[in-house]
Amino acid sequence: MEAPVFLDEKIVYDLHRKSLERFGGASGVRDASLIQSSLGAALNTYYYGNGDLSAIAATYAFHLAQAQAVLDGNKRTAAVTALVFLELNGVTKTPDNLEIYDALIALAEKRLDKAGLAALFRKAALPAS
Repeated sequence: MEAPVFLDEKIVYDLHRKSLERFGGASGVRDASLIQSSLGAALNTYYYGNGDLSAIAATYAFHLAQAQAVLDGNKRTAAVTALVFLELNGVTKTPDNLEIYDALIALAEKRLDKAGLAALFRKAALPAS
């Protein structure tokens, strides 16, 4: 597999800003190093964990949601970051908005882990049989 297109801090901040513009919430960054760490985790998933696109997307979402690096909209930012990553890398089928919402709530409540989220992305990307 050719190396995927990874996201940088600027993209994550832009996605966060757009989310706040659309849905409201407090702007501000609690800890920028947590965003950097989340981005690094996605790189590690690919380079050291041999993760596929679904695993990388799940890593973005999981770590951004768990880090609580921004004041508001962490789960929204996590979800849209994962979806943008998949889109930039040619994945056109993703879970619907309700599935993503439910998954991010389940992550927050510790009922879903990163591997479970990756499986959700992977299942959605497969053609229906």
